[in-house]
Amino acid sequence: LHASQTRASYNANERQRGKLYNWTEVNTPEIIFMSEKLKIPYPLFVILLIDFLLYGQTLFFDYTNYDDNLLIKNNLPFISDISNIFEAFSNSVFFNLADMFYRPILTVWLILNAQLGGSDLFIYHFSSILLHCLAVYLVFSLLTKLNYSRDLSIFLSLLFLVHPALIQAVAWIPGVGDVLTTIFSLSSFIVFLNFL
Repeated sequence: LHASQTRASYNANERQRGKLYNWTEVNTPEIIFMSEKLKIPYPLFVILLIDFLLYGQTLFFDYTNYDDNLLIKNNLPFISDISNIFEAFSNSVFFNLADMFYRPILTVWLILNAQLGGSDLFIYHFSSILLHCLAVYLVFSLLTKLNYSRDLSIFLSLLFLVHPALIQAVAWIPGVGDVLTTIFSLSSFIVFLNFL
């Protein structure tokens, strides 16, 4: 009994100092969605809110005629066919044999977006913002996994979210390749830390 009381008081003290992160104790605002309550962890709620406030205006951006017209407009017949997903792994992103700019995950992302939006860029921009939210949340998750306090992890994640060097990765459709790279890199590092 004494050992369990000591461990419980140790965990309580460590949580107060921000050393341990217990996902069940996160303040979760309740959001009503389709008449059922959907609970979103507080850090994710803040990330979604600020990300959409900051990048929401990009939802209505048009073609920039700088690569996105080549990747979407000119290749719409290819990216509109979901059966081309496997062919994306054998071609350049520009489908030009002279240019081997190999980005198969970007091409797969374009194919999946084309299934939902065709040539309408709203879907591409919306999924880009969602992916950026996921990348920021993974930054938060990694920092908490590295035993940074929750407040510091949220602050650093939000700094990552609003940093001006990342604008083109969200606002410019072909820039989503950077966000996808971040997601896969952070995810693999978090899985590695879980493995240790």
